[in-house]
Amino acid sequence: MMTCQKNSSRITAVLAVFLMLAVLFVPISSDSDTDAAIGETYTYTITPEGKILGDYKPIGTSSSSGSYTSTNNRNSGSWTWDEDGYGPFNSFYVAFDPAQDNRMIGHLDPDDLTKLVDGTSIEGLGYNIMWCLPTVYWKTDSSGNLILTNDPDSGGVPYAHKINNHVYRYIGIGVYEGTTETVNSKVTLLSLSKEAPEADVSLSGFQTRAYNQLVNTDGEGTNGYALVWNFYQWELYKYCALAVMGSWDSQGVAGNGHVYHNSTVYFKTTGAHDKSGPYAGTKGTDVSSLTSSVKVFIENAWGSLGKLVDGVHAYGQNGYYINTSSRPSTSTSGTYVKYIPIQLPDSGWGSSPSTDVQIWGMPTATDGSATSGLYDRINTDVYAERVFVVGGDSESVTESTAKNEGLSAFNAVSNRNDRYETVGTRLAFVFDSDPASDYTVTYDHSALTDAGGNASNLATSTKVPAGESLQLPDFGTVGDFTHAGWYIGGVFYETGATYTPTGNITIQSAWLMPSVTITMYVEGDVYATLAVPKGSSGVIFTPVDVSGIFTGWYYDPSFQEEYDPVAPINDDLNLYAKGVPPLTFTTDPVADGDIVALEGQPGTVSFRATDSLYYSSVLWDFGDGTTSTDLYATHYYSEPGTYTASLTVYNNHGSDVTTYQIEVPSADPGDDGTEWALVAAVVLIAFVSGALIARRLL
Repeated sequence: MMTCQKNSSRITAVLAVFLMLAVLFVPISSDSDTDAAIGETYTYTITPEGKILGDYKPIGTSSSSGSYTSTNNRNSGSWTWDEDGYGPFNSFYVAFDPAQDNRMIGHLDPDDLTKLVDGTSIEGLGYNIMWCLPTVYWKTDSSGNLILTNDPDSGGVPYAHKINNHVYRYIGIGVYEGTTETVNSKVTLLSLSKEAPEADVSLSGFQTRAYNQLVNTDGEGTNGYALVWNFYQWELYKYCALAVMGSWDSQGVAGNGHVYHNSTVYFKTTGAHDKSGPYAGTKGTDVSSLTSSVKVFIENAWGSLGKLVDGVHAYGQNGYYINTSSRPSTSTSGTYVKYIPIQLPDSGWGSSPSTDVQIWGMPTATDGSATSGLYDRINTDVYAERVFVVGGDSESVTESTAKNEGLSAFNAVSNRNDRYETVGTRLAFVFDSDPASDYTVTYDHSALTDAGGNASNLATSTKVPAGESLQLPDFGTVGDFTHAGWYIGGVFYETGATYTPTGNITIQSAWLMPSVTITMYVEGDVYATLAVPKGSSGVIFTPVDVSGIFTGWYYDPSFQEEYDPVAPINDDLNLYAKGVPPLTFTTDPVADGDIVALEGQPGTVSFRATDSLYYSSVLWDFGDGTTSTDLYATHYYSEPGTYTASLTVYNNHGSDVTTYQIEVPSADPGDDGTEWALVAAVVLIAFVSGALIARRLL
């Protein structure tokens, strides 16, 4: 810690006017501290049977009847969401504006997707709503367990995040079914609440609608792709939901979603769980509950509306073609670069899962049942080259079969252009912009307003990319007030200093009250100066130790207009001492300074001499061979060590010196200087019975 010790040449009894005329306020607490999960390292291990290993808690039963997490009910343990909207797998919900090339609007409240985490409503604004995951790497161990981690050094592969050989930092999956709207004169696939999803369109049609938009999340240029939910994104979503539910049996755990019931197709209802948590749902085990909504991260992951999954074709029952080299398109379908041979079951509940990391968990046999199978229903056949439809039922459905089609269900349908009443798809983004890249720094000008200044034309906030520094602005002069600096967490910073926020934060502006300077002349020479608040009255300066007979102060050197101490002082003022010559004031000056180390700027120190009295000039000696004659001085010590700084003040009678010992420590690598920041002094203006007194006492 930097320390300073003051040594004065004498002790003088003084009723001092403190001349650091700062607007006073109580700093409010900073909200820069955050528990955001975005920086946390995690590893989840899941067995092929769908059990999660380690100290984690899947969503569990809340009663003996086996009902699971429901509307507006949060789970405890590993699956909570923090105040910044981060949850398991460091995932989060985000709103993107398609009218601005899907610029990122902000994090959403996970329990209420109609508003941002700060409470701002976005309902009805037409934003794409996405559940987003930072890069996830996956691999298998010797037991065939799947390991999910965000550690890039784990040896895992980021299958879902890699397109065109580029590993994107994030993927976003539409929370709602794909909705078609015209945006910027193009028919575009969106993810909008309370809108009827599009179905009965070929895969190439969905591709066109998805690709009809840019992904420019940071407003600086295209930094991602819009695309149809692809095979590895579906797989990763399935793994995340599996870990949360703790079971492959999605119907048994979370319900069936909107399904075909009593000859009515219910897939057109979306957004039913806008204001419920990400694990909302009702366990649906019979026909009466088939129309219950569910949401494990996204809405209607299963139900009547099957989802076309791009980037994968089933080659009969002999294996998969998977495109891992580029964004899938109709022209590349059938020529996918990766072929994975595997014996696929024809229909029924799957078991005997694959432990191949590229298709981990996909079934290799059909010997289960509705109660014993590891998976929801699987439908394939022996014919070549078929597209995947997952969740729901891709064709006709009855009440008895509706429950068979769930999160891990898939159906290989006739060809890539097949279209059915209940087949739709989801929009997906891959993008590189960091959702935490912009921190909001809010400028609080309440101190200026409370003091009578007008802050209406001042900037109220700015955005700062994470890890970057903000140069604290100087708002100059507003009316008669002068911007002096900033208080951040109770520490004073000069204007122009740099500060690196670690989250959204509010900082308070400090202002010098309008002041005027009284210059006192004795026998034609400047004796001393005094700064007082503009508009002050009752300012009395009665000298002591006078040679001659002092008879008063005058506004003019010819002593025609006597000084009126009751009149407000609104401009700089000269006062002339009248008396019987020779008239000499022998009042000694008093040196008194404040020294503040600037937080975040190791070695930089602020020096202030305005607490001194009866001076006409000052001299700072910083102890390293440099000096300054400024009342306010800032100095940088380039080397650690102990320095003896001094403040000397002068008037035409004499001088006074005060010295300070300053310890400048060696900065450790990465040290932000906060260890040696001195507490900023808040200095008061002393008022006595409404009069500002500046009188030295004997």
